[in-house]
Amino acid sequence: MPGGGAAAHGRGRSAGVAPRGARGTGLAVDYLLDHPAALAAGHDAAVADDDDAVRAVMWEAMRLAPQGPGLIRKALTDFVVAEGTMHESKIAAGTITFAATQSAMLDPAVVDDPNGFHAGRPAHDYLHFGVGLHQCSGRFSHALQIPLIAKELPKKSHLATTPGHARTLVQAAHFPTPPPRCCYARTPRPLPPDQRVRGRAPRHG
Repeated sequence: MPGGGAAAHGRGRSAGVAPRGARGTGLAVDYLLDHPAALAAGHDAAVADDDDAVRAVMWEAMRLAPQGPGLIRKALTDFVVAEGTMHESKIAAGTITFAATQSAMLDPAVVDDPNGFHAGRPAHDYLHFGVGLHQCSGRFSHALQIPLIAKELPKKSHLATTPGHARTLVQAAHFPTPPPRCCYARTPRPLPPDQRVRGRAPRHG
């Protein structure tokens, strides 16, 4: 990298990897606890100690409960987005742009049943780490760390959250944390079999 690019890249990675992993994991687990069928899929994957299946569940939960709405970037040169299509737009050098990854992952023109929970979607349905030349360099470590962090809680049976405001996830700086007196409690109520899902196979072609 020219100049101080390598040093800047290293500082950016150290500043961004930990908060993104903690925030993404926390929000995804919180989503699972609010959606019994998704939690059942996570439970099955965790009990089987299948990290790939846990990762698929977490990626899908992160799509539906993303850590951020998008990415802010500055155009260094003039550029044409979606050239030759009805969405063609000219971006002048110096323009601050916003790539809305959250809405893109819910775009029904691209994503099948975008509001449904389907673990095992194709990789292009997920924009957690950006796309293209400037994908997050922490995506490889997160692909290993997030399933390992997340799978211990879903292993427990019949999980439920404490009722009311006490169970609301709050954020301390970049890290989501439970508020005081918040806990995840077991409940004797079994999950109905018709609410249990195990995801679906990735689409091909």
